[in-house]
Amino acid sequence: MLQVSFVFPMRAALNARVSTHDQPTFMMQIDALRECAPRRQWTVTDAVEEIASGDTDQRPKRQALLKAAKQRRLDVIMVWKLDPGDARSSTR
Repeated sequence: MLQVSFVFPMRAALNARVSTHDQPTFMMQIDALRECAPRRQWTVTDAVEEIASGDTDQRPKRQALLKAAKQRRLDVIMVWKLDPGDARSSTR
């Protein structure tokens, strides 16, 4: 039998991204994610904002979140929308 143990409350990092400087949606994304986390009984430990294409791995803040997750310093990375490029690059 598979046994899964979770740390409660789970530690969540928020990851907001836009493609260009003229997209003022950072706060909308962060606000929506901050509202969602407590409903899942998650504690927000970090929030990062990046201006970068979703098709590139050259996103230092995203890479730092993935590294923190691998090191078990956070449990969940919350995003507003997972673009196809994001899904492809996260498995590399």
